[in-house]
Amino acid sequence: MNDTVNDVNDTVHGRFEQWAARTPEAVAIESDGRSYTYAELDAWANGVAAELAAGGVGVGDRVGLCRQRSPAMVASLLGILKAGAAYVPVDPADPGPRLDMVLADAEVSTVLADEHTPETVPEAVPEAGAPAAPALVDGASAAYLMYTSGSTGRPKAVVVEHHSVVNLAAAPSYVGIGPRDRLLHLAPIAFDASVFELWGALLNGARVVLTPPGPLLSETLEELVTRARITVLWLPTALFHRQVDERPGVFRRVGTVITGGEVLSVSHARRMTEAAPECVLLNAYGPTEATTFTAVHRVTPADLDGGPVPIGRPIRNVRVHLLDAGGLPVAGGEVGELCIGGAGVGREYWRRPDLTARSFVSYPHVAGGAVLYRSGDLGRRRADGTLEFHGRLDGQFKVRGHRVEPGEVENALTGHPQVRRAAVAPRTNHHGDTRLVAYVVPANGEPLDRRRLRAHLRALLPGYMVPAVFVELPQLPVTPNGKTDRSALPTPDWTRKDTYV
Repeated sequence: MNDTVNDVNDTVHGRFEQWAARTPEAVAIESDGRSYTYAELDAWANGVAAELAAGGVGVGDRVGLCRQRSPAMVASLLGILKAGAAYVPVDPADPGPRLDMVLADAEVSTVLADEHTPETVPEAVPEAGAPAAPALVDGASAAYLMYTSGSTGRPKAVVVEHHSVVNLAAAPSYVGIGPRDRLLHLAPIAFDASVFELWGALLNGARVVLTPPGPLLSETLEELVTRARITVLWLPTALFHRQVDERPGVFRRVGTVITGGEVLSVSHARRMTEAAPECVLLNAYGPTEATTFTAVHRVTPADLDGGPVPIGRPIRNVRVHLLDAGGLPVAGGEVGELCIGGAGVGREYWRRPDLTARSFVSYPHVAGGAVLYRSGDLGRRRADGTLEFHGRLDGQFKVRGHRVEPGEVENALTGHPQVRRAAVAPRTNHHGDTRLVAYVVPANGEPLDRRRLRAHLRALLPGYMVPAVFVELPQLPVTPNGKTDRSALPTPDWTRKDTYV
């Protein structure tokens, strides 16, 4: 088996195939009481690839994937890659218009879908067949297109190459994963955490355990982790906080927990380590444009005495530069923009040359002129080399681990006839979790029908972008230069029942 971890010619499916040849009888997938070996999954994926090829899918094409978590979904992912195409994951729960927008923008050649997905998505569910001919792809070929929120109301896709996924997932430098390990697949397929959960298992000979579709209650998560004997568990920050609050005992049953997506609460990290002192807690940071994880920090008792929990050091073959507004390195200990280089950096925004030019930048005096991704995040490097997160340069923020561009939500709000002006902002509730709040100036002075407005947004936006609370205001506060002053928007009274729709 190829044990080299930085071979730029590696492909995701090639790494998987090496494990299928080495440990064919090992369990690759466990789901709802059934298991599939590496050999069975490999054969299933070959069948998917053969049917895709017979349908005209070839190297460099894009194939939509609109499936709930299931063994067929995993076989579809592998089959798409084996056919030489890139997968474009979409959430079956997303509104039909958004699905249409994403699939049209990606110019997919076909879509693999569940039978219960919206009628706008055609079905194609191949499950068997002969092995496909080897596709002419390498590490620089596109593995997937992942869509993120767009400031103009149009989502944008990040193109990520095979070698970036292999660098993240195969024999990772930040966590030990091997054939004895079991990883839980919890994230929606259209969320980039799924890249770690799935390929972190399947590129290391480990087992991936699929959770049922939909969200999980804290007690259900504990039961599943216990029954499946999960050893490595990823939880987005908000879900990690909830689990600590409600069922912290689950952490005594796993060896390593990775969390990220939002700022980690020191108090929750402390309570978790007190409840499960043997469990390793990793705080991870990384944008979709840099293949899920850029930096990871192993939380220690010293991190829990106050101040922010660090986001750590870059993972293998990744570099982080702290630059000022002019693109020059900041002095030691000062705050600068986190600009990411190395193996994790995506190729581009799909067919958005304007956005690509602004965010994927080459600085002549930094990193030998290599392309860096400007994250828009601010950070500081401590004297020991670890990184701290210090917020955003712009108005973008994360809610439940998902990136939200306020403009996309605001455009949807002002498209409703009841709304004259609108703004959205994140606010921390009384449980310490970030929630999205909409501030609305009603049109024509009429009282706001919050249920109608929520239904309007649910028809246009993914669930994580629908505000939890709607606050009616006579006008929006503005800064001296006429922009919405988000810092002056009031914090809701989270304890009042009528705060919620």
